[in-house]
Amino acid sequence: MEAALLATEDARIGYGAAASRAERARLFLVQGHKQAAIDTAMSLMTARGCAEWRELHQFAQLVLGAARQVPDAAYEPLLGATRNSRWVHLYLGALHLDAVRRKARGENVTPLLRRLKDRAQDVGHNMYLLLANPSRW
Repeated sequence: MEAALLATEDARIGYGAAASRAERARLFLVQGHKQAAIDTAMSLMTARGCAEWRELHQFAQLVLGAARQVPDAAYEPLLGATRNSRWVHLYLGALHLDAVRRKARGENVTPLLRRLKDRAQDVGHNMYLLLANPSRW
């Protein structure tokens, strides 16, 4: 995880910078740095051009909701909005972030991680196959 976080420090511009910032926010959250995750997600949402990248904005909202441990009633609409995304990373990321959020509340996330693993296998997304194992985070 530390190497992944370091990779997000590279200087980028435009969409690449925004995508890197989105991943950086998630990495902070997974490492337990909630305030850094919130700050990074907020900086993404307010970055110039972010409004044009709707799915990155949605990802930032998911990170914020997970970091702030918002109630299910507030998080479910965010999850639902990812289901029809053509960007599979958004949908799989939403499942992972929901697992992170629920695990922080002490919930059993095994069924949710099983769903993440199944979906990741269906589309051949190796990163989410790894993230479906909570010992990795």
